[in-house]
Amino acid sequence: MSYAVSTVDDLTSYLTHHGWEIASAGAMGALWRRETDEGALVAVPSSITSRNDEWSGIVNRIAHAENLKPSVVDTSIKHQYIDSTEFRAADDVYIEGSIPLEAGFSLFASARTMVRVCATTSRGAKARIGGGYSTRGDRIAETARFGHTLHGSYIIPVFMPLPRPAESSQTPLSFDQSQRTFYESEERRVTRTMAQSLAALKSLVVEPGKAPRKSVVADLVTAGVSREMVLAVHRVISDESVATFDASFSWAGSIPQPPNLPDRIAIPSESAELLEGAARQMKVSKRTDIETMTGLIVQLRDEGDGFGDVVVQTVRRGRPCEITVRLADRQLVEAHEWFKERRALVVDGPVVSNPGRPLRVDAVKRLQPLDETFLPLHI
Repeated sequence: MSYAVSTVDDLTSYLTHHGWEIASAGAMGALWRRETDEGALVAVPSSITSRNDEWSGIVNRIAHAENLKPSVVDTSIKHQYIDSTEFRAADDVYIEGSIPLEAGFSLFASARTMVRVCATTSRGAKARIGGGYSTRGDRIAETARFGHTLHGSYIIPVFMPLPRPAESSQTPLSFDQSQRTFYESEERRVTRTMAQSLAALKSLVVEPGKAPRKSVVADLVTAGVSREMVLAVHRVISDESVATFDASFSWAGSIPQPPNLPDRIAIPSESAELLEGAARQMKVSKRTDIETMTGLIVQLRDEGDGFGDVVVQTVRRGRPCEITVRLADRQLVEAHEWFKERRALVVDGPVVSNPGRPLRVDAVKRLQPLDETFLPLHI
């Protein structure tokens, strides 16, 4: 995938998701009309990229119709299938647009570590990774790209390309009577894990201002936090020139963004001692028959008599899989809402595994939106 060149597919995807529709089409291209503006028409050739001279004219006409700056529209088109995270080390003392050498090195190194760590914990919660990084997770992390630093307080963008529906290893699914929906890509799961783990770290460690209890540590791990993640943030804010570390998230325009996650998480340097203490408590727990898994509902079956199943797309023992969870009464009613909202869930329970049959959890111990474990009041 090219990051510098936008294609006609990017352009038409943007138009489709921003209220435009095809008024007429032919072999040479299509004429697009915006539903809210009868007079707004844009001609799009069938073979055009951002390297063509006509590209800027098309972008300008779209921007004029949408009352936006052309640069904003151009960036949105380019990021149709890219999640981006901006890592920032706030510094009010030194020269604007610069950062001390050691602090800059720490920011770049920690950003890389966070992506790699979350590529592993997105495939299964781990309090400590040690040398046990996921091979598949590392391959996904390697697809991420650093962008050019941005103006102001030293900002580093990291881009995570997402597979387009036609490129996905999972076949796109349409709604039917059992209400089945699209899968979450592994790449999106990495960025979502990074956002929720930083949000959990702030909500459960930084804001309370005290060492987390054992149960809180368990919630941190479920959200994707590991010792390595905590130490990566600690490394940035421990530099005496850094006042605040923050991460801002912008989600790919053509893929529904995860609900109930903050767009920006800021952690002040005063939290360094708290993070150091939390890292010491991230210990490997003993295995039990009760497994904890997280993921989105991809299928819901309501039998109409107060019973039904949800199928959760998750990762178990490092492998992508689907887990069927048996539900009844109130949980089934709530599952309908969680399914519509595409909320990530946490599932606790013993997994029944029989050869040739789907994995199941028939006696679920906990089923709730993942964000509620670390953001109980929501955002």
